[in-house]
Amino acid sequence: MKGLGEQSNSLLLGQGMGRTGGTFMSSTLQEVPISKQLELPVMESSQLQMSIGLAIGGYKVISVYPRANFLLLATNDIVNVLDKLPFNNIIIRTSYGPSGKIHPGEQHVGRPYQAFTKMCCKNVEIIELENSDNIMDIYKYAYRRCDGRSTLIFENGDYYFKE
Repeated sequence: MKGLGEQSNSLLLGQGMGRTGGTFMSSTLQEVPISKQLELPVMESSQLQMSIGLAIGGYKVISVYPRANFLLLATNDIVNVLDKLPFNNIIIRTSYGPSGKIHPGEQHVGRPYQAFTKMCCKNVEIIELENSDNIMDIYKYAYRRCDGRSTLIFENGDYYFKE
């Protein structure tokens, strides 16, 4: 995330950003300049609507949803708005799990990846990171793409906890 935050046109927004320490993802945001982070309250649909507006305005937006089940509340905006816009300025970052000692509760461990892949998305590429070895490559790919598609990336929460 540090590399994305260093880009002149990037903006990261969502809940539990690096300066608040609210989620396990926040540890990956601590080196992102505060001027590149926009902490939001819990308002998932509005968050994606804001992301779309910022992207239309020229920002490369990394919209962070700490858990995939939160992202479900923005499904309408993904399917009926974002997917219909032919630009590649939005990366949606979300996660599921972890499944180890630090268990977040059943509502947070589900893997809705397959449900999203079956949605009517033609311009949003949906990627499930299968291992932590290619995280950097996937985010570089999503940032640099110029094919008119946005990217939704599902991370496994187990990447952040070692037992």
